[in-house]
Amino acid sequence: MTNSRRSRRNVTAIAAIAALAALTACAQTEDGAPTPSGGEISADNPFGVEPGSVVEVVSLEGGYGNETVQYAAELVKERLGITATFATTSQVNQEFQPRFVAGDPPDLLTEGSGEHLPVTDMLDQLASFEELWNTPNYDGVKISDAVYPAVKSFGTVNGKFVRMPTTMTLFSLWYSKTLFEENGWEPPTTWDETMALCEKAKAKDKYLFTWGKEASSYWSWLAIDMAVKDAGLDVWRDIANLKEDAWSHPSVIASFEAIED
Repeated sequence: MTNSRRSRRNVTAIAAIAALAALTACAQTEDGAPTPSGGEISADNPFGVEPGSVVEVVSLEGGYGNETVQYAAELVKERLGITATFATTSQVNQEFQPRFVAGDPPDLLTEGSGEHLPVTDMLDQLASFEELWNTPNYDGVKISDAVYPAVKSFGTVNGKFVRMPTTMTLFSLWYSKTLFEENGWEPPTTWDETMALCEKAKAKDKYLFTWGKEASSYWSWLAIDMAVKDAGLDVWRDIANLKEDAWSHPSVIASFEAIED
Protein backbone atom coordinates (compact mmCIF):
# COMPACT_ATOMS: atom_id res chain seq x y z
CA MET A 1 0.00 0.00 0.00
CA THR A 2 1.59 3.22 -1.09
CA ASN A 3 1.38 6.85 -0.04
CA SER A 4 2.34 9.07 -2.97
CA ARG A 5 3.95 12.36 -1.92
CA ARG A 6 2.92 13.82 -5.24
CA SER A 7 -0.85 13.51 -4.91
CA ARG A 8 -1.60 12.47 -1.32
CA ARG A 9 -4.59 10.70 -2.86
CA ASN A 10 -6.63 7.81 -1.54
CA VAL A 11 -4.75 4.55 -1.31
CA THR A 12 -6.16 1.06 -1.31
CA ALA A 13 -5.17 -1.96 0.76
CA ILE A 14 -6.26 -5.47 -0.16
CA ALA A 15 -5.95 -8.00 2.65
CA ALA A 16 -6.75 -11.53 1.50
CA ILE A 17 -6.21 -14.12 4.23
CA ALA A 18 -7.62 -17.67 4.19
CA ALA A 19 -9.88 -16.97 1.18
CA LEU A 20 -11.18 -13.76 2.78
CA ALA A 21 -10.73 -10.57 0.76
CA ALA A 22 -11.34 -7.20 2.38
CA LEU A 23 -10.58 -4.05 0.43
CA THR A 24 -10.62 -0.73 2.26
CA ALA A 25 -9.17 2.68 1.60
CA CYS A 26 -8.04 5.74 3.52
CA ALA A 27 -6.57 9.07 2.57
CA GLN A 28 -3.07 9.82 3.79
CA THR A 29 -1.24 13.01 4.58
CA GLU A 30 2.37 13.41 3.47
CA ASP A 31 3.64 11.94 6.77
CA GLY A 32 1.35 8.90 6.48
CA ALA A 33 -1.35 9.98 8.96
CA PRO A 34 -4.97 9.14 8.01
CA THR A 35 -7.34 11.95 7.04
CA PRO A 36 -11.07 11.93 6.13
CA SER A 37 -11.74 10.65 2.60
CA GLY A 38 -14.94 12.56 1.87
CA GLY A 39 -17.25 9.55 1.43
CA GLU A 40 -19.99 8.27 3.71
CA ILE A 41 -18.75 5.90 6.42
CA SER A 42 -20.68 2.63 6.62
CA ALA A 43 -20.19 -1.08 7.28
CA ASP A 44 -19.33 -1.56 3.60
CA ASN A 45 -17.20 1.58 3.52
CA PRO A 46 -15.51 1.90 6.95
CA PHE A 47 -12.98 4.47 5.72
CA GLY A 48 -15.44 6.69 3.90
CA VAL A 49 -13.91 6.20 0.47
CA GLU A 50 -15.36 8.53 -2.13
CA PRO A 51 -17.41 6.59 -4.73
CA GLY A 52 -15.91 6.73 -8.20
CA SER A 53 -12.33 6.58 -6.95
CA VAL A 54 -9.79 4.88 -9.20
CA VAL A 55 -6.85 2.94 -7.78
CA GLU A 56 -3.89 1.27 -9.47
CA VAL A 57 -3.24 -2.35 -8.52
CA VAL A 58 -0.17 -4.33 -9.62
CA SER A 59 0.16 -8.03 -8.83
CA LEU A 60 3.06 -10.45 -9.15
CA GLU A 61 2.61 -13.29 -11.66
CA GLY A 62 3.43 -15.94 -9.07
CA GLY A 63 2.42 -19.48 -8.27
CA TYR A 64 -0.63 -18.38 -6.27
CA GLY A 65 -2.22 -16.59 -9.19
CA ASN A 66 -4.13 -13.31 -9.06
CA GLU A 67 -7.69 -14.49 -8.45
CA THR A 68 -7.81 -13.16 -4.88
CA VAL A 69 -6.79 -9.66 -5.86
CA GLN A 70 -9.16 -9.66 -8.83
CA TYR A 71 -12.01 -10.86 -6.61
CA ALA A 72 -11.37 -8.07 -4.11
CA ALA A 73 -11.31 -5.52 -6.93
CA GLU A 74 -14.67 -6.77 -8.24
CA LEU A 75 -16.10 -6.71 -4.72
CA VAL A 76 -15.30 -3.06 -4.01
CA LYS A 77 -16.44 -2.01 -7.45
CA GLU A 78 -19.80 -3.63 -6.75
CA ARG A 79 -20.13 -2.33 -3.18
CA LEU A 80 -18.33 1.01 -3.30
CA GLY A 81 -18.12 2.02 -6.94
CA ILE A 82 -14.30 1.97 -6.79
CA THR A 83 -12.54 1.03 -10.01
CA ALA A 84 -9.17 -0.73 -9.91
CA THR A 85 -6.86 -0.64 -12.90
CA PHE A 86 -5.21 -4.06 -12.77
CA ALA A 87 -1.83 -5.12 -14.12
CA THR A 88 0.47 -8.11 -13.55
CA THR A 89 4.23 -8.43 -13.69
CA SER A 90 6.90 -11.07 -13.20
CA GLN A 91 9.59 -8.52 -12.29
CA VAL A 92 8.34 -6.34 -9.46
CA ASN A 93 11.74 -4.93 -8.54
CA GLN A 94 12.93 -4.08 -12.02
CA GLU A 95 9.67 -2.56 -13.19
CA PHE A 96 8.50 -0.61 -10.16
CA GLN A 97 11.49 0.45 -8.09
CA PRO A 98 12.07 3.35 -10.53
CA ARG A 99 8.54 4.55 -9.88
CA PHE A 100 9.18 4.59 -6.14
CA VAL A 101 12.31 6.62 -6.81
CA ALA A 102 10.24 9.02 -8.90
CA GLY A 103 7.58 9.31 -6.16
CA ASP A 104 4.86 7.76 -8.33
CA PRO A 105 4.29 4.20 -7.04
CA PRO A 106 1.12 2.11 -7.59
CA ASP A 107 -1.57 2.27 -4.90
CA LEU A 108 -1.25 -1.44 -4.16
CA LEU A 109 1.57 -3.77 -5.13
CA THR A 110 1.88 -7.46 -4.34
CA GLU A 111 5.23 -9.24 -4.37
CA GLY A 112 6.45 -12.81 -3.97
CA SER A 113 9.18 -14.67 -2.11
CA GLY A 114 11.73 -14.15 -4.87
CA GLU A 115 10.83 -10.56 -5.74
CA HIS A 116 11.15 -8.19 -2.80
CA LEU A 117 11.33 -4.42 -2.95
CA PRO A 118 13.78 -2.68 -0.57
CA VAL A 119 10.97 -1.70 1.81
CA THR A 120 13.29 -0.21 4.43
CA ASP A 121 14.52 2.37 1.92
CA MET A 122 11.03 3.48 0.94
CA LEU A 123 9.13 3.51 4.24
CA ASP A 124 8.22 7.18 3.86
CA GLN A 125 6.27 6.32 0.69
CA LEU A 126 4.31 3.46 2.26
CA ALA A 127 0.99 3.88 4.06
CA SER A 128 0.43 1.94 7.26
CA PHE A 129 -1.98 -1.00 7.51
CA GLU A 130 -2.60 -0.12 11.19
CA GLU A 131 -6.12 1.22 10.69
CA LEU A 132 -7.04 -1.69 8.41
CA TRP A 133 -5.82 -4.13 11.08
CA ASN A 134 -8.51 -3.02 13.52
CA THR A 135 -11.36 -2.75 10.98
CA PRO A 136 -14.15 -5.38 10.64
CA ASN A 137 -14.17 -7.37 7.43
CA TYR A 138 -17.39 -8.02 5.49
CA ASP A 139 -18.20 -10.90 7.86
CA GLY A 140 -18.15 -8.49 10.80
CA VAL A 141 -14.90 -9.86 12.26
CA LYS A 142 -11.93 -7.59 12.81
CA ILE A 143 -9.03 -8.31 10.45
CA SER A 144 -6.77 -8.75 13.48
CA ASP A 145 -9.05 -11.50 14.83
CA ALA A 146 -9.41 -13.27 11.46
CA VAL A 147 -5.73 -13.91 10.75
CA TYR A 148 -2.66 -15.22 12.54
CA PRO A 149 -1.05 -12.61 14.84
CA ALA A 150 2.32 -13.17 13.13
CA VAL A 151 0.92 -11.44 10.03
CA LYS A 152 1.42 -8.07 11.70
CA SER A 153 4.84 -8.77 13.21
CA PHE A 154 6.11 -10.11 9.89
CA GLY A 155 4.81 -7.08 8.02
CA THR A 156 6.17 -4.46 10.44
CA VAL A 157 9.38 -2.74 9.34
CA ASN A 158 11.13 -0.35 11.72
CA GLY A 159 7.93 -0.04 13.74
CA LYS A 160 5.65 0.62 10.74
CA PHE A 161 3.08 -1.95 9.56
CA VAL A 162 3.52 -1.72 5.78
CA ARG A 163 3.42 -5.28 4.43
CA MET A 164 0.41 -7.63 4.62
CA PRO A 165 1.22 -11.33 4.08
CA THR A 166 -1.69 -13.03 2.31
CA THR A 167 -0.76 -16.72 2.19
CA MET A 168 0.37 -19.43 4.56
CA THR A 169 2.46 -22.19 3.03
CA LEU A 170 3.11 -25.73 4.21
CA PHE A 171 6.42 -27.09 2.95
CA SER A 172 6.76 -30.83 2.66
CA LEU A 173 7.76 -33.63 0.32
CA TRP A 174 4.76 -34.58 -1.78
CA TYR A 175 4.24 -37.77 -3.79
CA SER A 176 1.76 -39.22 -6.26
CA LYS A 177 -0.48 -41.75 -4.56
CA THR A 178 -1.49 -43.18 -7.95
CA LEU A 179 2.13 -43.63 -9.04
CA PHE A 180 3.07 -45.33 -5.78
CA GLU A 181 0.08 -47.69 -5.91
CA GLU A 182 0.82 -48.61 -9.53
CA ASN A 183 4.37 -49.60 -8.60
CA GLY A 184 3.66 -51.15 -5.21
CA TRP A 185 5.71 -48.53 -3.36
CA GLU A 186 5.15 -47.50 0.24
CA PRO A 187 5.83 -43.90 1.27
CA PRO A 188 9.23 -43.80 3.06
CA THR A 189 9.48 -42.56 6.63
CA THR A 190 13.26 -42.04 6.85
CA TRP A 191 15.88 -40.63 4.52
CA ASP A 192 17.54 -44.04 4.11
CA GLU A 193 14.20 -45.51 3.04
CA THR A 194 13.80 -42.60 0.63
CA MET A 195 17.15 -43.29 -0.99
CA ALA A 196 16.32 -46.99 -1.30
CA LEU A 197 13.04 -46.11 -2.98
CA CYS A 198 14.85 -43.78 -5.36
CA GLU A 199 16.96 -46.75 -6.49
CA LYS A 200 13.81 -48.79 -7.14
CA ALA A 201 12.35 -45.93 -9.15
CA LYS A 202 15.56 -45.45 -11.11
CA ALA A 203 15.41 -49.11 -12.14
CA LYS A 204 12.10 -48.26 -13.81
CA ASP A 205 13.59 -45.14 -15.43
CA LYS A 206 11.78 -42.84 -13.01
CA TYR A 207 13.28 -40.15 -10.80
CA LEU A 208 11.58 -39.17 -7.58
CA PHE A 209 13.58 -35.94 -7.18
CA THR A 210 14.13 -33.46 -9.98
CA TRP A 211 16.20 -30.31 -10.11
CA GLY A 212 14.42 -27.36 -11.68
CA LYS A 213 16.14 -24.02 -12.15
CA GLU A 214 12.80 -22.19 -11.87
CA ALA A 215 12.48 -23.10 -8.17
CA SER A 216 16.01 -24.07 -7.18
CA SER A 217 15.75 -21.98 -4.00
CA TYR A 218 13.29 -24.55 -2.65
CA TRP A 219 16.18 -26.98 -2.29
CA SER A 220 18.04 -24.69 0.08
CA TRP A 221 14.87 -24.41 2.16
CA LEU A 222 14.67 -28.21 2.27
CA ALA A 223 18.30 -28.48 3.36
CA ILE A 224 17.87 -25.90 6.14
CA ASP A 225 14.63 -27.56 7.33
CA MET A 226 16.45 -30.89 7.52
CA ALA A 227 19.30 -29.31 9.48
CA VAL A 228 16.86 -27.65 11.91
CA LYS A 229 15.01 -30.93 12.44
CA ASP A 230 18.34 -32.58 13.19
CA ALA A 231 20.00 -29.93 15.36
CA GLY A 232 17.35 -27.40 16.43
CA LEU A 233 16.41 -23.82 15.60
CA ASP A 234 19.79 -22.40 16.58
CA VAL A 235 21.08 -23.65 13.24
CA TRP A 236 18.66 -21.36 11.42
CA ARG A 237 19.21 -18.44 13.81
CA ASP A 238 22.97 -18.58 13.18
CA ILE A 239 22.42 -18.55 9.42
CA ALA A 240 19.87 -15.73 9.62
CA ASN A 241 22.24 -13.64 11.76
CA LEU A 242 25.21 -14.28 9.46
CA LYS A 243 27.19 -15.95 12.21
CA GLU A 244 30.65 -16.97 11.11
CA ASP A 245 30.83 -20.60 9.91
CA ALA A 246 27.03 -21.02 10.29
CA TRP A 247 26.89 -22.83 6.96
CA SER A 248 29.61 -25.20 8.14
CA HIS A 249 27.52 -26.66 10.95
CA PRO A 250 27.70 -30.49 10.75
CA SER A 251 23.93 -30.80 10.36
CA VAL A 252 23.88 -28.27 7.50
CA ILE A 253 26.68 -30.09 5.70
CA ALA A 254 24.99 -33.47 6.28
CA SER A 255 21.72 -32.12 4.86
CA PHE A 256 23.33 -30.89 1.65
CA GLU A 257 25.25 -34.13 1.30
CA ALA A 258 21.99 -36.08 1.68
CA ILE A 259 20.35 -34.02 -1.06
CA GLU A 260 23.44 -34.45 -3.23
CA ASP A 261 23.11 -38.22 -2.88
